[in-house]
Amino acid sequence: MDCWPHVNAAYERAGFARCDDHAEIVLLADVDDLPRCSEAPIQGLTLKRLVGDHATRFVTTLGDRVAGMIELQTDLTIGGTLSRLAGWGDIWELHVAEDLRRRGIATWLVGHAADWLALARVQRLLHFCVTDEESELAFALSAGWRELARVHRGWIRS
Repeated sequence: MDCWPHVNAAYERAGFARCDDHAEIVLLADVDDLPRCSEAPIQGLTLKRLVGDHATRFVTTLGDRVAGMIELQTDLTIGGTLSRLAGWGDIWELHVAEDLRRRGIATWLVGHAADWLALARVQRLLHFCVTDEESELAFALSAGWRELARVHRGWIRS
């Protein structure tokens, strides 16, 4: 679903063309529909909540190595100046070490994030993928997100 057909048309009228089908996919989930915390999917996983680069970060470790992390913002109102975004959150990053993927770590991290969001009274959570991140998109859709819109990127002057 392309949410900006009028913007695409303006680019085309101005002499731009899309150089590929690269698009950002905007996903939305109701926090109540996300997985919730359960036992760690791998014995020995530990979890810490930290101050991340942009927002709250949950990091899971296995021994002395980082197994995965999720960073999420709980308030998109910018200190109350954008009241229409009250109750909305945003995932900045979600990552699991490649050799540990498909073992439940991302779902476990999302569960901890969902519990944290519920404490903050966040009701909806945005997530973003690009079209070439097929496994990330498949995970997000299976975990409770749904596609809200697509925004095409990669315009060049023709």
